[in-house]
Amino acid sequence: MSNDFLSLTIKSLLENGINLHLETEEEEEFYLLKLAEHLKQSDKYNVYLKSSRYIEIENEDFQIAMDVFVTESTLFMFPYVEDIYEVFAEILKFISENHEKILLELRGSGLSRIESPEEIKSNLFIEDTEEFEEPSSDDLEWI
Repeated sequence: MSNDFLSLTIKSLLENGINLHLETEEEEEFYLLKLAEHLKQSDKYNVYLKSSRYIEIENEDFQIAMDVFVTESTLFMFPYVEDIYEVFAEILKFISENHEKILLELRGSGLSRIESPEEIKSNLFIEDTEEFEEPSSDDLEWI
């Protein structure tokens, strides 16, 4: 992969955000709090809660590196410094490792997930268990 491809990919993620498939504002708040807790556990970042769905991340040099907020189920990141790769990667790592766990914690075992094409096909073409019966002569007597 070229650096241009990676740069364009990161640019696209920053512009469009990451859809987390959250259903309520409370889920958005909870998700962002979990992200803030995760980042605070690292000695590399200071995290400041600016509102219930908005955090500010400060790097090791005590510079504001990035703002992160969640709105309408989408997580957006706004960098303030050029070297965002480390914090960007840490956020992506958090999402990849914890997304399903957080949704399970929020919603319980009724976790909604994306079905595979095989699952969709099997759900669409469920065979009817009743067999077709030919009408008997007794069924036609009323005519």
